[in-house]
Amino acid sequence: MASMPLHTALAGQVSAAAACRAPDRCGLIERYGPSPAAANADSPLEAFRVPATDLRRILAWERAWTQQRRAAGLGGVTALALSGGGANGAFGAGVVVGWTRSGCRPSFDVVTGVSTGALIAPFVFAGPEWDARLTAAYHDQRLCGLIDGRLSALIGPSLGVLFRRSLVSAAPLIRLVEDYADEALLAAIATKHDSGRRLLVATTNLDTQDCVFWDLGAIAKASLRADDDGRSLRLFRTVLVASASVPGLFPPTRISFGDRLPIETHIDGCVSTPLFLAPGWMTGWRPDACMRPTELYLIVNANLEPACRAARRGALPTMLRALDTMSRAGVRATIAAVELLTHRHGATVACAAIRDDRPAHPFNFKSANLRDLFDLGRTEAMNGQAFRPAARSPWREVDPLVRTQAA
Repeated sequence: MASMPLHTALAGQVSAAAACRAPDRCGLIERYGPSPAAANADSPLEAFRVPATDLRRILAWERAWTQQRRAAGLGGVTALALSGGGANGAFGAGVVVGWTRSGCRPSFDVVTGVSTGALIAPFVFAGPEWDARLTAAYHDQRLCGLIDGRLSALIGPSLGVLFRRSLVSAAPLIRLVEDYADEALLAAIATKHDSGRRLLVATTNLDTQDCVFWDLGAIAKASLRADDDGRSLRLFRTVLVASASVPGLFPPTRISFGDRLPIETHIDGCVSTPLFLAPGWMTGWRPDACMRPTELYLIVNANLEPACRAARRGALPTMLRALDTMSRAGVRATIAAVELLTHRHGATVACAAIRDDRPAHPFNFKSANLRDLFDLGRTEAMNGQAFRPAARSPWREVDPLVRTQAA
């Protein structure tokens, strides 16, 4: 669950099988080329995802969705994007629950998530009746065991860390995802998918170095087939784990569809996108009426503003500080791009983020911290204080003539 945003889970059988076949992976790459997904167009995974840089396939996916929405008589798109943020995801979960209690929570046409946001997104998409399970997930005492002790203690003084597969095991994360993402949740998601709505999460394909958007609704629908035999449920969980697997901290996730090739290596979606509502090139998109964005909401599980404090010496503190700086800059740039999209289409955009006077640490999985963050998000949302107009972009302030020319 990445250190910062927008935009899980090797099921037991899949992870064990992937680990057993790890030595054969070089042979797979030789067979399919350096990009297994691109080299094997017949991969069963292609029915459930699109690479962010593949314009042809994204447009084909968008056309199919447009046709479904037009046939259902739907108009305008209300969207929610959930960022990463590790332990700070408790804030976003609290916002969702408080939003429901306020009576103002919209019905979303599309929900997207990255990292910890990917873990929240399925419950949001399934509907307010799943708030109880979302609350239970972010109050589960097992979250405290995802990272035992301080990160610096995990690394220790030995250079042997450079040769480990990861700093911590993915097993606790896998078990949590297996317990909360079950057949009932997938059935609820499939129903929403059939109504013309979409649930998307992002991972980073380490083989192709590409951001990948996974259509979890399509996976959920496939799980209802009589001949599926649990493959789609395992894939659904595996994608969630992959999106939340911070590189180096958790091991990479190996994704396949049942026992069918190819096998791909995926990591945290935050590596390639901090949060997402649409690929970057779609800021100039001119959609049909039924696809026109109307209301866009962002939940950023982190502080947004730069935090001024003396940098600590040492390789690890420098690395973490640099990553935090990159993440904050990335999410601010993404919010600016979303604002440009809304400016083009006359939509509104609002953002909820952890206020800057409440420091947020993505690796603080202590129960008290998770509880406080959840309560903060819930209280602010219930009081109508969580969401504020997204004013990160200079588009609100530059001369109107410049805005007109840029548009």
